[in-house]
Amino acid sequence: MASAAMSEPLDVEVTGVKTRGVSMWGTVVTMLNVFVGGGSVVLPYAFRLSGWLFVPVLLAVGVLMGFTLWIMGFLLEMLDQKADEMAIPRSQRDWGWIGYMAFGTPGRFLFAGCMFFDLAGGALVLMSIVIEQLPFLVPINHLVTAILSCIAAILFCLLPKKAFSWMAVVGMASQLFLVLGLVITGVQLHSADEVATDQKVLDLNGLPRGFGIALLCFLAHSEAPLIYQLMEDKRQWNRVVVYSMTLTEVFLLAFGILGYGFFGSSVAQSIADNIGRDTELELLPNALSAFLAAATILGLSSKQLVTLPLLLDATTDLFGESLQFWGQFSMKAVILIVSTILCILLKNAVAFMGDLVGILPANCVCVVFPCIAFLKLHGMNMSRWRCLGVLSLAILFGLYSFYGTIETIKQEVVPTQEAVAKALRERVFSSAWIQNIYS
Repeated sequence: MASAAMSEPLDVEVTGVKTRGVSMWGTVVTMLNVFVGGGSVVLPYAFRLSGWLFVPVLLAVGVLMGFTLWIMGFLLEMLDQKADEMAIPRSQRDWGWIGYMAFGTPGRFLFAGCMFFDLAGGALVLMSIVIEQLPFLVPINHLVTAILSCIAAILFCLLPKKAFSWMAVVGMASQLFLVLGLVITGVQLHSADEVATDQKVLDLNGLPRGFGIALLCFLAHSEAPLIYQLMEDKRQWNRVVVYSMTLTEVFLLAFGILGYGFFGSSVAQSIADNIGRDTELELLPNALSAFLAAATILGLSSKQLVTLPLLLDATTDLFGESLQFWGQFSMKAVILIVSTILCILLKNAVAFMGDLVGILPANCVCVVFPCIAFLKLHGMNMSRWRCLGVLSLAILFGLYSFYGTIETIKQEVVPTQEAVAKALRERVFSSAWIQNIYS
């Protein structure tokens, strides 16, 4: 266990330059900015998949994510003294470091690899949200939108990090437009008596996918180690987790309930596509609706595009100092190009990609790995029942990764196959030679 002095308020050194650490409330705001990201725009769609009883599921996921964030802080503090002895810089004291201390070199590769796919998958989801939203604003097809979005994101990667200080302003403004637009649209629908009434209480078939989206909404674990290391007083990490998780839960619940309550089964995979529109996704008949729709889509798209380079910075940090600027830029460009290709191939499948990111890498980083590392490094100091409880969580969520992946792919692929088969049948039976035979 690290000595008490290791947690005293002090200057922190993360990038080679000592600066005063971030305060507790500054850290809470940072965590909120990470939590309330791209995942929230897909959340009402999770309610559409699962029904109203998704509310307790979302609450339970938030409590669990708070527990594993606490585990992360506990383990990093416990390993602090060892990291100092080995001269490990704070920028590299992340899940890969925890995995190395728990399971050696294989643990480092496994934990860091899942971090990489978690962050890269987050980039894929953000890119897909932008590509789906922009056609509602600009009359260009899916392929052109994807290519232009990729080029814009790559150009943003050329900018220095200090140029992104305005990103928080764009992010907060777009989120404000999103909430404001949702409320105003709901009021307009209510006044026109067009609010959806087809909401479900529970749909078990959609629950595995909804659960994956819930995990996606709390996708902060890969960035959390660096946020923790930047804190001025790491003894306050527990408070940061409680405050940020509580505020996030309140926002997500209110947002999801409003979105599903207003639109029901008409909720789009990205709720931004519903702003200013009726349940048929047609613009409401007034100028305010058109303005709200345009401002929300443009603001959120800008937020996602400027977030991508910052998100991808964390993937290059996994390689330490081995990558210089152009090496980091090349890696980001490759990830963005691959993401664009996947978005083209999986057209209009934002929720599907979000499900897979939540169920596979995010699930491992957020639940499975923290639990098994906690047992390995601290299990000998825990009672048998506590060890059994943590082990049960790891096993349960490991099984969910397997089952949830199969169910998500099945629900996405089977309807597609049926649609293709139907189209082929219609094409065959509409052919001229078939008609001649029957005539």
